[in-house]
Amino acid sequence: MGESVTLADISVATTLQLAYQWVLDPEFRAPYPHTNRWFETIVNQPNVKKALPEFKMCEKMAQFDGGCEQASMALQT
Repeated sequence: MGESVTLADISVATTLQLAYQWVLDPEFRAPYPHTNRWFETIVNQPNVKKALPEFKMCEKMAQFDGGCEQASMALQT
């Protein structure tokens, strides 16, 4: 991001939004402070906030039950 928000900034930020909401917990985000700052800057722009629903940053990474793996194994038999 330079002096102003670009379409590329908005496109990438909206692509990452679900990851920041459900997957990227604080421990995972810790090594990437510049990326986190950039993301928060983009999603907090007034015009971006008008277009995006409110969301909270992930506090605990989503847990998956392995359902896809089990379904895949069932299809192989």
